[in-house]
Amino acid sequence: MPRVVSTDKHSTVVPEREPAAKPAPENCTIPNCPLTPRMQRAGSGLHPVHPEMLRALDLFMPHRHTEGVEAAPTKRAARAAVSKLPSGNTIEAVFTGAETCGISGKKLWSSIKRIRLADERRQIPYNKTLEWPEDTTAYAPYFRKMFGTARPSQALCLLHAAPNVASAQGRPVLLIHGAGDNASRCWSHFAAELDAKGVPTYAITLPHPHADPRESADLIAAAIEAIKQEYKTERGIDLDKVDVVTHSMGALPLLTYTANEKGVDWGIGKDGPTTIYRHDVGEHPILMGAPLAGEDIQHRWPIINMFASITEKAANPSAWSSFMGMDMSRQDLNGDKDDIFRGQAALARPQPHPLPMFQPALWPFAMLQPDALTTYWGGQGLVSKSPGIDAAAEHTGYFLERLAAQGVDPDLNLHVEAGTRHYLQNGVSTLLDSMLGEKVVDMLTFPVNATAAIMAPWVATQLKWLGFVSTDTERATAVVQGFLSGQFLPGECTGPSDGVIFVSSATAADLYTKRGAKVAEVRTVDLAHTDLPVASKTAAAELRALIAMDPIQNGHLEATAKAYEENDQVEYVLSILRPKAKKPA
Repeated sequence: MPRVVSTDKHSTVVPEREPAAKPAPENCTIPNCPLTPRMQRAGSGLHPVHPEMLRALDLFMPHRHTEGVEAAPTKRAARAAVSKLPSGNTIEAVFTGAETCGISGKKLWSSIKRIRLADERRQIPYNKTLEWPEDTTAYAPYFRKMFGTARPSQALCLLHAAPNVASAQGRPVLLIHGAGDNASRCWSHFAAELDAKGVPTYAITLPHPHADPRESADLIAAAIEAIKQEYKTERGIDLDKVDVVTHSMGALPLLTYTANEKGVDWGIGKDGPTTIYRHDVGEHPILMGAPLAGEDIQHRWPIINMFASITEKAANPSAWSSFMGMDMSRQDLNGDKDDIFRGQAALARPQPHPLPMFQPALWPFAMLQPDALTTYWGGQGLVSKSPGIDAAAEHTGYFLERLAAQGVDPDLNLHVEAGTRHYLQNGVSTLLDSMLGEKVVDMLTFPVNATAAIMAPWVATQLKWLGFVSTDTERATAVVQGFLSGQFLPGECTGPSDGVIFVSSATAADLYTKRGAKVAEVRTVDLAHTDLPVASKTAAAELRALIAMDPIQNGHLEATAKAYEENDQVEYVLSILRPKAKKPA
């Protein structure tokens, strides 16, 4: 039973001049802070809205903080000599200049390699919103340049190496991001802390934000191969395995790779993985907030689907195939091969929790959900038509069921982690900044924030007495202040969850142990979905610096800071991958 805890020498590009570290903004006390001024005050850089929800609301963080970043890579930087890997995959380019920096000019990576698989893969459909944006945007600086296109195929990926990877010792760690994300946005804090502790740290950026995990599995294998080849060439070490840590949907391509044997039918024909598992994944993969038993958020909360009604602007999938006469078949979760969000469709499964309409406490929210039953089970509703959640599994070839039937490699000991904090940081202020300007937004929101700060202690006291909030007065006050000011919004609340993925799904690792793999640990922590790859004592200190700068605007972050201190994810990962490290309580 699992233990349950509560709580070839590559060719390189001639490096461009490395940008000087940018001074911290005048209202920030953190040296070289990578956050924009609004992100510093709102904390959205450390605790962003989950990428899938961020895209669902079309709240893209505006980039206003670029003066410290160099110009786009030169043509010389784009011409790298090709380096072959043993499998026939190639390292097409190695970027070491401005591309390795964040939006403030701060160095995040020592290098980023573009890897191309030996056999060409299909071009998964994109829309305008999902393609990689123009350079120097906040969440994906230079990614379009590094991929060489706004819409890369599944034959490409980027491998990021932390700044001190050349001098770090021990087995390397590969970090895999989730849907709608990338290595720099998901792992920048986490990778920096591992790097500072002397761990050789790498991260992968996958090409399509919502690809089918079966179509990404070979890219995970390619990244591991490139790391092993680098060790052999640069250090003379024949590395046998690479440790892996995943967040959210990033667990599924990893598990697919570790389950792939000759002759396995993955249900998608030639688009499935071709790399037979090489037994090169570390014995203790760590899966944070993974939808191991699927998810159903678009079917469970129909109102979300309204934000995906326009195909080219859809940033999230839709459970509906039509809405008020508008065709939504390309962005729906029907799971057709040419759908934009086929990866999400592959994970759509009914979850073991009552819908909002069957939970009296949630009736105020349930009343806002149009066509609730037809959205979930399929059919024509008053304003929408839905193929239903079961259609997604059928049309994507029953991916999760095939993965469970095959089982992952028996040498693996899975460590799974689920968050239990179901409220999320609201990113509306970032959108308003881009529309009205920060000063105007500050002036408009100050009365609300000030009132929330004044009322929070009294409201928290009453809610504590009723048993609705934590008995920790300071934390309860911060949470109440966040909700009163609109900085916090409820996420998935129809059952225990991290705001996005149900705990029951994130802890369902036993589904994949058919061949003898073990579930070494199941762990729940007081963190939201987006906190899982961020939380640490260092991040908590940064949040408290923001609180000190503006207690009225940022006081709600105290609840997050406390959770980060109590659930240090870096310490937890090191305690597993570096056994001599102290195990967090």
